[in-house]
Amino acid sequence: PHSVVEAMVWPLAEQLNNGTGGNHYIQLLAQVYGDPRIPIAETFRGRYGQSVRRVEELIHQLLTHLPREVVATRLALATGQMIHALADWERRLRTPSGKARAARTALFVSILTDAIAAVLAAPVSAATQAQLDQIRRQHA
Repeated sequence: PHSVVEAMVWPLAEQLNNGTGGNHYIQLLAQVYGDPRIPIAETFRGRYGQSVRRVEELIHQLLTHLPREVVATRLALATGQMIHALADWERRLRTPSGKARAARTALFVSILTDAIAAVLAAPVSAATQAQLDQIRRQHA
């Protein structure tokens, strides 16, 4: 999952170093993502829908040993984590543009990618499995 997560994180993270206002986009995206009145899936479906679906497919193919609903929920959590972490990083980053900023951002993105990949691939706890089993019995 690590490579797929990199492909998910880097396009957005690169905007932090491009000097063309990408940071404003990330800040706006974090605000929109956090607003419960805005239907995120519908808002971004046209522009990013195919890419999002492809990432979801790849993650599900790589994590077939985990229950599908767990992977889907973790992926939704990871998307929010990615967006808000990049927005927070941009706000905290005091290094001016250039090589130092790019190096610090690359390190942060590497750490973020590791964290998201670990969350996605983590084993299912006994408590979560018990909840899944209970829900499945109720719907059987």
